[in-house]
Amino acid sequence: ELDIDYAKNIINYIIDLKRRKNLLNKQGEIILTFYGGEPLLKIGLIKEIIEYIEKDIGSEYFSYGMTTNATLLNKHVDYLDEKKFKLLISLDGNFEQNKHRTFHNNNPAFNKTIQNIYSLRTKYPEFYERIRFFV
Repeated sequence: ELDIDYAKNIINYIIDLKRRKNLLNKQGEIILTFYGGEPLLKIGLIKEIIEYIEKDIGSEYFSYGMTTNATLLNKHVDYLDEKKFKLLISLDGNFEQNKHRTFHNNNPAFNKTIQNIYSLRTKYPEFYERIRFFV
């Protein structure tokens, strides 16, 4: 469980290190990637971290990425698109191979994942181009 103060300290350390070595504008942006479990379950914390960066650091130094199973993608796609996230979606194969990936009510997650991906492709074609898949 990542704490917001701990996240701020890490970000400050990275920015300070790049400033001391005079690398802030020389080696491109810092890519901040969220993964582990399902990061969209912690979208509030992700928003806090990005808000901190935008208000106190400067978003020109950062880009964002996420590894997700896409089951919650439809709920947060507007925000992810606005912040130009690059996504890696973990599929774990086809429907049969995913039968053990279920929601808390034991319903399979595969159909929801595919539905969210198709919806995103239709509504956000530019965002869809920033997605990669891990099978």
